[in-house]
Amino acid sequence: MRRARPIPRATQPYDAPASAVPADGSKSVAPVTDAVPSAFAPPPSLLAVEQARKFAASMFQRGGRADLAQSVTEGRGDDFPEVIAAAPHFQEQINLLARWEQALRAYSSPDFWDEEMPGGSLASHDRGKMAVNVLSGRLPFYHRD
Repeated sequence: MRRARPIPRATQPYDAPASAVPADGSKSVAPVTDAVPSAFAPPPSLLAVEQARKFAASMFQRGGRADLAQSVTEGRGDDFPEVIAAAPHFQEQINLLARWEQALRAYSSPDFWDEEMPGGSLASHDRGKMAVNVLSGRLPFYHRD
């Protein structure tokens, strides 16, 4: 069995986009762009990094590496691949929940359903578009124009 080639490490956590390279050396079908942010993506929020730390620490703890778990928990392991890889995924979930909350707040507002507004209620104009936008991964008030 052939050994997998080592994966080169970027000098900074978000320097280079990743691409899938199978162990057999064949070319991948598509680059992996969703798993690792590009150089232009904003860094994950503090909340996402904290969640990534908890995730990585639990992995290390269950793997019998309490020393690494403690380092990550104390914030000294943000350069660990486990934290770097997990943070963008947690940020994705944070962004998704924020969009859902924004749409739910709009839908729960009494003004949204007020038929007395000039031109009718906002709900009559919306017709579920905010929900469709959020479920499609866009902002609730996404417009093409």
